[in-house]
Amino acid sequence: PHLLKIPQPAAIRSFHINRAECISADNTITHRDMKGNIVTEPFIVDLGKDVIMGVTSGASTPDAAVQDSLSQIFLLKQINDATAGGKTASSSSSSSAGDLSFQQERLARQLAQP
Repeated sequence: PHLLKIPQPAAIRSFHINRAECISADNTITHRDMKGNIVTEPFIVDLGKDVIMGVTSGASTPDAAVQDSLSQIFLLKQINDATAGGKTASSSSSSSAGDLSFQQERLARQLAQP
């Protein structure tokens, strides 16, 4: 949580995670707070808007861990954009985590295609 000492006193939302799986398809994030407690809370406040965020990591953090986390964030945003645009099979305004997981897998397959 050492890197949290910079943004949090300035009231900037910030999260300390150790793997991409901390960012869930249901738009929650599981992270450590300044006291080291593990907390789960809503992640991106309004997925319908552009998302602007900064990312930092310690020197010992593998590049792949950072890339996987960023990929998870981009995928979450794409899922929301696709759902909001009516491009998914589900027309329900409230999707369950299972539906989002399915959509995430489908988008991942689409992105992997050349």
